[in-house]
Amino acid sequence: SLHDALPISNDKNVRKKDGLRFGLFYMLTALGPAFIAILIITIASVIMISGELKDAIWDQLRVAAHQVNEYFVYDVVNNGSVNYEEYSDHSYIESLKKLEIDMTLFEGDTRLITSLKKEDGSYNEGSKADSRIYEKVKAGNEVTADRVKIGNELYFVCYEPMYDADGNFWGMAFAGKPYRYYTKALMPMITIAILISVILLVIVVAMVLITGTGMSK
Repeated sequence: SLHDALPISNDKNVRKKDGLRFGLFYMLTALGPAFIAILIITIASVIMISGELKDAIWDQLRVAAHQVNEYFVYDVVNNGSVNYEEYSDHSYIESLKKLEIDMTLFEGDTRLITSLKKEDGSYNEGSKADSRIYEKVKAGNEVTADRVKIGNELYFVCYEPMYDADGNFWGMAFAGKPYRYYTKALMPMITIAILISVILLVIVVAMVLITGTGMSK
């Protein structure tokens, strides 16, 4: 009979121990999968937030690089060059500094006008672009990348090719944002994701403890 197959002890101590063992088993089997699920959700959320933030930065830089192209291309097409003296006040090229966006006009692979500065405070003009990036842009490609070192700092970057009146490659329009901006913006988002996960875990633990205790009794 069922009673014979599953005998119930009248010994309160034995029954109490059986209940405790069952309660512990229940809580472990319930909390393990819950913890793993919450951990996976947290990691997935951080990866998704990180990707969306990067995409937002690159979208911003694409617009800025295109603006540089549109701003100077008239001179390139009509004159075949850009007169440095005409733009030497850097008013346009520094117009997005308040958004932590640097802009540069390259003639070939050389920085002609830029908002980027050296450690001594002078403009980083006359310096060369990364040769690998330059070759890709010269071939007609837009190039976006992160963790590109310019001077002593890492940047998110966007390069766009520029062409003269005959359709020949002339130079590059550049927009960049310091990588530290991304790190600074990402940390609060990660903190919120972890906080939400901890709250969910506490709720799950409380529910398991309550139901486990009741069932073990």
